[in-house]
Amino acid sequence: MQEHIHHLEESYTKEKERVKALQVELLQKGQEAASTRERMESLNKQLQEQLKNNEAQIAKLKRQLAIKGLPSSSTTELENSLRSMTDRLIRMQALNESLANEKAALLLRLQSELQVTFYSPFC
Repeated sequence: MQEHIHHLEESYTKEKERVKALQVELLQKGQEAASTRERMESLNKQLQEQLKNNEAQIAKLKRQLAIKGLPSSSTTELENSLRSMTDRLIRMQALNESLANEKAALLLRLQSELQVTFYSPFC
């Protein structure tokens, strides 16, 4: 019986130590959670501030664009030049494609004529 009581006392002591260790760990985890929450709140405030600054910058740029109104003559000239170059590029690409198709057709025709010439029994 004495041995059983001693065994229970040891188990009780071990369980108390385990509970104490768990309480310490719980306290540490709580402190970590609080620290993380504070960092998240701080980051959230920083992001909100950045968002406000970005929105203000966008509004400023929109006002500047509205004030500028019509594009300047140099901008218009550049846009016309760009359109002209784009049109020319499209024409050149179409011509290139046409020439590539013609080349392929000529190669097929040449191969066909060579086969006829080399395999003709009368040559």
